[in-house]
Amino acid sequence: MIIDTHTHHSHRTCAIINAPISDFEPSDGLYYSVGIHPWDIHKTDCEKALKSITELTTLNTHIVAIGECGLDPFSTAPDDEQLTVFEKHIALSEQLEKNLIIHCVKRYNEILQLHRCHKPQQPWILHGFRSNANVLRPLLAQSGIYFSIGEKFNEEAVKLIPSERLLIETDESLLSIEEIASRIATARGETTQELLNSIAQNNRNLFLTRG
Repeated sequence: MIIDTHTHHSHRTCAIINAPISDFEPSDGLYYSVGIHPWDIHKTDCEKALKSITELTTLNTHIVAIGECGLDPFSTAPDDEQLTVFEKHIALSEQLEKNLIIHCVKRYNEILQLHRCHKPQQPWILHGFRSNANVLRPLLAQSGIYFSIGEKFNEEAVKLIPSERLLIETDESLLSIEEIASRIATARGETTQELLNSIAQNNRNLFLTRG
């Protein structure tokens, strides 16, 4: 069972661990995602890494998502290079039929336009979403986009996300996924167990029963 959609803690159970591409050694019973973070583009041979992602994902059923990847103005990589690498991840997500986990900072309009342009068949998951309701609303209008919420979030926005499009994560937080769930549930006016039940079902639908 997956509850935590995105974490950098390498031994978390019930989680999707964002794993390094090099020296990938999966453990039985754990789930992973692999991709090139926008902060790492400048120090990565991206073509070689993308080839490795394809090979790893083809060979390892432990890998259930592509990413994290995306767009970030604080990356040292130029915007056009970030876009090129991100679009290659989109293509891989479609080719390998895996969900796409997206790192986005202040580029949600571009993400929305890319989703409209590419018309992906695979779900896109905006990890660590903490923007306000005005940013959220046009994204909600686009089907196939999901929202993974972590330790920090906008309470008004989190109330608006339909339960079937909501996910939760620890990312790099030291809080447990249960504590994060409790905080989100309180903001949404539901019990922690109600939230965890819907999250578990969403993750089953997205990662464990597709295809």
